[in-house]
Amino acid sequence: MTFLNKCEEGNFLLIIEISIVMLIGIAHFVFFFFIKETDFCNIFDSFESSPLFDFSIDDNCGMKSHIIFHIWEGRKEIEYYYSHGSLKSRTKIVDRTNIKKINGKYFCYNHISYKELLYNGQIRKEEEQYNGDLLMIVE
Repeated sequence: MTFLNKCEEGNFLLIIEISIVMLIGIAHFVFFFFIKETDFCNIFDSFESSPLFDFSIDDNCGMKSHIIFHIWEGRKEIEYYYSHGSLKSRTKIVDRTNIKKINGKYFCYNHISYKELLYNGQIRKEEEQYNGDLLMIVE
């Protein structure tokens, strides 16, 4: 193998390396627009949600929490006004409402977050089995 062949082989490998680095950079740039920070916020919010413990249907929940079944986004209302001699409009949302009652009753429950359940040992892996005060791992 002559010196000229070695140089051509080295240039070829250098071009391949630069191409790979550029492709990785382009892929990062493209995926930057597809993955948003808010995609991961819901994961952390789910730790504060709660399974339904001791639920009941009642007129008043007292110290218990109640479920919001739906959030009605309201209705759009267009407001027209004059500004600097011309007619302009703006849209505002009115009557946004949390729907908490169905047939005049609340759906009440004791709120214990998944985070609390995880840290006090109530949530376990599938392989773990509870036996009195001892925690046994089934293999």
